[in-house]
Amino acid sequence: MGISNITEDFSHLGVGELWLRRKGSTDPYRPIGNANQLQFQIEQNTITQGEFRSPGGGSRNEINRITSVAANLAVFDLSPENIAMVLYGDASTVDATSGTQKTETFTARPGGLIPLEYMNPSNVTVTIDPAGTATAATLSDDYEVRVGGVFIPETSGIADGDTIEVSYDHGGQYVIEAMVNSGYEFEASFRGYNEARQKHFALDMYRLRFPPTEGLDWVGEEFATLQTAPKILADTTKPAGKSQFYRISMEQ
Repeated sequence: MGISNITEDFSHLGVGELWLRRKGSTDPYRPIGNANQLQFQIEQNTITQGEFRSPGGGSRNEINRITSVAANLAVFDLSPENIAMVLYGDASTVDATSGTQKTETFTARPGGLIPLEYMNPSNVTVTIDPAGTATAATLSDDYEVRVGGVFIPETSGIADGDTIEVSYDHGGQYVIEAMVNSGYEFEASFRGYNEARQKHFALDMYRLRFPPTEGLDWVGEEFATLQTAPKILADTTKPAGKSQFYRISMEQ
């Protein structure tokens, strides 16, 4: 059917949620979380033919070619999957210790923190010279337990350069290994609601590639926002007459 003249209010104020999965995967789409921006940004190359037959110049003809399309996103949920996506990383989970403690070996440096692999350690024990005399260090006197690891005060009985073994329990944690791949491609669907028209709408993007983010605010006075602008690339598997890039659907 054809498109009629505008006889109703087509104002737009959209809300909704973006869903993603890796391109070609059979996994379910996952929600990206709370986002306050989804904006298509179209870049173009303008080829102009000048008018040279009379004074004053001007343009005789002009062709605009689209060079790239990006989907600007501002996401408030810094989930492990979202962070990994914009850092070319992989996200995984680490189970809490159960029965067997985590054990790590370090060279002691009194006056500083020894960061442990996993945070929030509990039931911590420190052993000096574990391969030799294996002397147990004393909590509070020789070491302190911090959120990020073990702190050795300068008054500690642990000497500078001593080999120490730290055993501890920890809770479940998310781990993101940054910059371990060249980035994955995704396909995305946005299912939204236009509050101005009180109608639903949908956006389907067939092939997205996320660039690495320019920065993430880990400390600040406002809620952190993950800013990213994935490129929308052509999906050449789409049949003739259908967009290779994205589709917009609007409820009548």
